Amino acid sequence: MNQAGIAAAVSEVLGRKITYQPITIPQYRERLEKAGRPAFLTQHLCAVALDYQNGIFAGEDEVIAEVTGRAPMTVQEFVRQHQEGFKSEDAVA
Repeated sequence: MNQAGIAAAVSEVLGRKITYQPITIPQYRERLEKAGRPAFLTQHLCAVALDYQNGIFAGEDEVIAEVTGRAPMTVQEFVRQHQEGFKSEDAVA
């Protein structure tokens, strides 16, 4: 699932339009820093964003099911279980 698909899934659960607007990793870093995120978290999230851009997380496998004994939850299931965290419209990672 790409970012546009994730936005559509979140929109479906929340009942409001969520859109994906791509930004560069330096822009992402700046937003995280302005939001007061700790340096270690900012570094980690930017490294993950770079890995995502490079396709490190592409594809599907059964690892989560093998490790946990159950299928991974869908984006919709995650949002339903954590709706409180999605109430702010100006949230930063």
